[in-house]
Amino acid sequence: MASSSVSEIEQFKTLVDQLEACCEFIGQDTITKNRISIILLDNISEILLHRYCQPLFHSDNFTKWIVPQEFTVPKKLRISKYFDEKIKVLESKKNVPQKISQILSIGHKYRNDIYHRDKHNENTIGVITKIFFISV
Repeated sequence: MASSSVSEIEQFKTLVDQLEACCEFIGQDTITKNRISIILLDNISEILLHRYCQPLFHSDNFTKWIVPQEFTVPKKLRISKYFDEKIKVLESKKNVPQKISQILSIGHKYRNDIYHRDKHNENTIGVITKIFFISV
């Protein structure tokens, strides 16, 4: 759902701009640019997963008087809070190959290490960035 101050088109343009920046950074193939790319790619995947889940929650709330809810309040909170829970929803609702889900999960964990702990493997960061880019 679009924020009241930013249109869906503007939000989409922001994601495209981030992907274009990642493409440029990946071409430069430096550790710093790869780190930035992983952070941006994780943000893109988190936003897209969030946007995918929200209509499911809304629909589930709408039909709760007719059929049992698929997403209980605790389950919605868990999905909203945890990246891998969003991926599980995507896997269950869409025909997403497990390899893609695994790459997104690994990319997210790798981003956490980069962002929160300043950790990365200089020998593999370029490959991880490229695989993550293709998967997003």
